[in-house]
Amino acid sequence: MCIRDRCSEAMAGRSEWMTPAGEARESHAMVWCGTYPGNDLVSVSWSVDFESSPELSDLLRDMFQSHSMGSHAEHWDETYTLATVLAEENEVDRMLVRRMFDAQCLGSREMLYVIANRTAPAAEGGEQVVYGYPSVSDQEAMEMFGVTVPREDRIRSENVFPSCDAVTTLPNGKTRVTHLITSRLNGCVSACCFNVCFKSPMIGASKDEVDAFVRHVKSQVHSGGSGAEDFVHVVD
Repeated sequence: MCIRDRCSEAMAGRSEWMTPAGEARESHAMVWCGTYPGNDLVSVSWSVDFESSPELSDLLRDMFQSHSMGSHAEHWDETYTLATVLAEENEVDRMLVRRMFDAQCLGSREMLYVIANRTAPAAEGGEQVVYGYPSVSDQEAMEMFGVTVPREDRIRSENVFPSCDAVTTLPNGKTRVTHLITSRLNGCVSACCFNVCFKSPMIGASKDEVDAFVRHVKSQVHSGGSGAEDFVHVVD
């Protein structure tokens, strides 16, 4: 089973290994938290539904896998600093991305990962596009893309399984966006330290994140105009 199939499976079975951790203030989206079986790190997740439209589909693709994704991330990811596409393979629709982010009191860090997507029937009906974000080493980047990764004096953090986004076009005319992330900060932050010390701040940050995500999507699709209030729906 490929990593995108495993991610889809992890999201579909979220209620079996995650528990609700609180509601976002503006969007009222529920943030979930839990540890995936066999993993040693806490994961966080949220979902929100939007009214489907061609404009929304184009926007979400632009946000999750394009050279423009950084211009979107700066509006909804408060840790974001810079994202650079180092290489891409259009034949298999994947990108090598180097992302800089600010871990607040832990300073600046970076990630090196591949973005790839897969489209398949969704468990809820309709169609689902899963964007996976597996981290890779400099050597793996060379083997996969033939590029040398520039290095700076930053700690290299990692996306670990499960880390993905899913865009599901539902039969009821809505589009569901599900975000699921699991991060290993590395450096002086062990898995135990992360789970104990960063779980609560991570949940709080996820609530702010989903609210900012919804605001940005609404601003891009409706620009505050007619229909914006009925555009977003809370996932049951």
